[in-house]
Amino acid sequence: MDIQEGTSYSLAIIDPETASTRVILEGSADYYLMPIGWDKDGIVFVKQPVDQVKSSGERVYGRVNLQGEVSDLNIFRDFEALKLLPENLRSTAGQFSWSNDGTEAIVMVCNADNYQIYLISLPNKTALALVEGTSPAWRPR
Repeated sequence: MDIQEGTSYSLAIIDPETASTRVILEGSADYYLMPIGWDKDGIVFVKQPVDQVKSSGERVYGRVNLQGEVSDLNIFRDFEALKLLPENLRSTAGQFSWSNDGTEAIVMVCNADNYQIYLISLPNKTALALVEGTSPAWRPR
């Protein structure tokens, strides 16, 4: 989740057993850190300047693990997954959330006026429409 501490926006996790919050990536007053899903290596996030949130603005995508170590995303894997969606939906895809082993993802797409969740399997080279909805998140194990 993202939390605001004073003028800083940081990424944090909540321990479900104790309900305590732990910041894993410190933000700043200059940019938002917004979580957009989990993958097998940690929390996928977007870093975006505060003054550009309502515009297309400059966005940087990254990943942070539970120890606070930041790495680049495997963008190539996301592109491979996009190729499996129906062509008319590829440009509407967002909010990827990858399975623990990195072989499957759930993703939200916009089909006409409806948001749908698709399951993408890289090994099977398939994309299956599951349900209407938004904000998919793969549960880490």
